[in-house]
Amino acid sequence: MHSEVAAKYDGKDYPVTATGMPSDLTIAMKKIDAYTHEVTAKQGGKVLITGREMVSKDGKTLTRITKGKNLQGQEVNTSAVYDKQ
Repeated sequence: MHSEVAAKYDGKDYPVTATGMPSDLTIAMKKIDAYTHEVTAKQGGKVLITGREMVSKDGKTLTRITKGKNLQGQEVNTSAVYDKQ
């Protein structure tokens, strides 16, 4: 899958362009502080998934936590940690 979105950290919905995905997907982003932001994915205005991404103060680790439902209505609850090499 390939997706693109040009969004600002203003909490407003921005369209997502994605291959093989519904055309009514949007992303809203909100900056919490210098290291954290929240993301909300919606389809047709209905919230699907919410998430939070946090960068460590040294900039070497990204932690991503998401929860909600996928496009098939199945529960999603994930966490991932990425370390910069």
